[in-house]
Amino acid sequence: MQVLKHFNMNTKKMFLCICITALAFVSYAQLGFRRADSVKVFENNAQLKLPWAGAHNFVQTSVIDLDFDGIKDLVVFDRTSNSLRDKITTYINNGTANTVDYVHAPQYEKKFPAGLHDWLLLKDYNGDGKEDIFTYENGAIRIYKNTSTSGNLQFSMVVSQLKSSYIPHTVATYIILYSNPIDIPGIEDVDHDGDIDIVAFNFNGITLDYHKNLSMETYGNADSLNFWQDKNCWGNFEENASNNTITLNACSGLIKYDPITIQHAGSSVLLIDMDADRDYDCVLGDVSYCSMNMLTNGNDSSLAIMAAEQTFFPNNTFSTDLNLYPLPFYLDVNNDNKRDLIVGNGAANVSDNQKSIWYYQNTGTDAAPVFNFVKKDMLQDEMIEIGEGSYPVFFDFDADGLKDLLIGNHRKIETSGCTNSNSFTSVHAYKNTGTATSPQFTFVTNDYAGLSSVLAGELSFIITFGDIDNDGDDDMIIGNESGELHRFNNTAGAGNPAVFVQLMPYSMVDNTNTIIDAGTTAAPQLFDVDRDGILDLLIGERSGRIRYYKNTGSLTTPVFTLTSNNIGNVDVLLPCCGGYAVPFMFNDSGTYEMFVGSEQGYVFHYTNIDNNLTGSFTKVDSLLSQPTEVWEGQRVAANFADITNDGLMDMIVGNYRGGAALYLGDLSMGIKNEIAIEQDIAVFPNPSTGNITIRFKNAHNNNVLMHVYNTMGQMVYQTNFDNSQNRDVNLTALGKGVYVCKFLVDGKQFVKRIVIQ
Repeated sequence: MQVLKHFNMNTKKMFLCICITALAFVSYAQLGFRRADSVKVFENNAQLKLPWAGAHNFVQTSVIDLDFDGIKDLVVFDRTSNSLRDKITTYINNGTANTVDYVHAPQYEKKFPAGLHDWLLLKDYNGDGKEDIFTYENGAIRIYKNTSTSGNLQFSMVVSQLKSSYIPHTVATYIILYSNPIDIPGIEDVDHDGDIDIVAFNFNGITLDYHKNLSMETYGNADSLNFWQDKNCWGNFEENASNNTITLNACSGLIKYDPITIQHAGSSVLLIDMDADRDYDCVLGDVSYCSMNMLTNGNDSSLAIMAAEQTFFPNNTFSTDLNLYPLPFYLDVNNDNKRDLIVGNGAANVSDNQKSIWYYQNTGTDAAPVFNFVKKDMLQDEMIEIGEGSYPVFFDFDADGLKDLLIGNHRKIETSGCTNSNSFTSVHAYKNTGTATSPQFTFVTNDYAGLSSVLAGELSFIITFGDIDNDGDDDMIIGNESGELHRFNNTAGAGNPAVFVQLMPYSMVDNTNTIIDAGTTAAPQLFDVDRDGILDLLIGERSGRIRYYKNTGSLTTPVFTLTSNNIGNVDVLLPCCGGYAVPFMFNDSGTYEMFVGSEQGYVFHYTNIDNNLTGSFTKVDSLLSQPTEVWEGQRVAANFADITNDGLMDMIVGNYRGGAALYLGDLSMGIKNEIAIEQDIAVFPNPSTGNITIRFKNAHNNNVLMHVYNTMGQMVYQTNFDNSQNRDVNLTALGKGVYVCKFLVDGKQFVKRIVIQ
């Protein structure tokens, strides 16, 4: 399990952990979270193997030995963000013969260089048996060498922009080896001389350039990256500038770069020997087209004259029909020592985002593969995968006392063939079928409350709950991409499974009867911001700011009045893209604090809120942001609840890939000087019947303040005494349950969790 530190470690009050309710989220001053991939999730009567891996949309796949056990593991590079940083997800291969058997292993993701984007291929260029990184960088190829030693995975950049010598082959002609951010080049030892070569589309997007590596010829080893353009029309074919049709035996020669004439941008090149004749054939996938073409090499690999074309590849089985840009990759995923065909989708945000990893098993040999279709959703069928965008919230929708899970998405795109596409937005529901201390979740529906129809045409469902009419049950407010809010009253009554009815008018209005409009992508939270006992409204925006609407109505009739366009001067804007602020304000033992999800993939932590609603909040830290920790991807939204009933707040993090990561509250990390104090005090027996003894290792005459909180965050007991001797405290009147004791000793705060049986 991985532990994430996330607080300013000089803040003493963070030792208090308080549980949260669905309305007034009372916090926790806990020390961290640990990733909880072991919490079970069930769907269609089967347990998901990878529920919390975070989902995938538009992927590229490569293999590498992550844990140095001699078995090639899997790296999935997701292009969903389409920005300055795309997501890497790592999986350990258990190596079960003839079986696709991967385990999510996020601890390796942080080992990869930060800022990788657009495309990623892992290829061993220097022949040391360790895959290196080839990736896109500013019209060229950047390369990181695998410098792992002693079982420690690590990479070092060796070339920031790879160069090649163009005709004539002299030093003076070395310029960047052109790479399009949408294209994916072919990287193999094309001429079988022991070093890696590159085949990539020319500036024109019509012909392929063959860049021969002269490392072996020049130095006698493969450790150098010395390229020159050996052929500017490799394969002797042209691809149409406007579509994916191929003309064989046609080569118009070197076409100089002219950005005005470029029409065709976006092709993926897979070099593969399909017929065991030791020359590379070529599989092409193209943007705006759903099928792939396979060209058979009728000559040697260097000269490479393509003699035949197979359209709709592979045509011996269910051929690839993947809307809208198929990306082929050749790797063994089922541990039979024969490389299989994996086809991802390269058209981010417009293609199928739940079934976009097509798996074709190789039933031939590794030298002469035969691909047979297996499934469209490899890995995706084993995880929480709701499409594009993920906005989770804990809510007990069946009123059984256990926190269930609802996840709204931005949209789900389903395709059937190249021309049939269906897009809609909905909320997925997972019932907590575990216990009060051991949660597990079971999929119930992909359209909770029929919201896809009720709010048809809207995008990005972001939900908050609260009893805003004071009838004892929690009502629902949904924000969407248009910036508006929709209110749904819970008509079930206290203690009953929720039944929601949309309240008219269609969009929520403020005190002036004007539609509340947060600009773009409204992320609401109901919370008593001004401590007047009535739930107010916070709304995060795409701008990275948070609006504050004070409830100027009553407990039964809310009236929301805009009080601030940017409460606390919070700003989580990522200049290149957006902010997408998702607020979560909470009460930390009487002190208000706030977490804010963001486009950047960080959950920012703010303090200095009390008595400062018109001032600037203090940004203290950010969850998941340390370079040693895991980054969950772009546009994260975090929600919190104590789902294990241990007095600690747990966290679920949604991401734009349509998945979720679960973290349980953890007290295993702390501040050294504070831990020393905590070791000086003991509370026993624990568990107990309510009669406990407090023992101090070192006696002092200073006063001790003791507060006890229940799992609702309510203080249910308080006392004070000196710590010169042992103290017996009778808490039997509190009843059975989990409680948190907070002590203040010599100006230091710390907590002890106790269980009364």
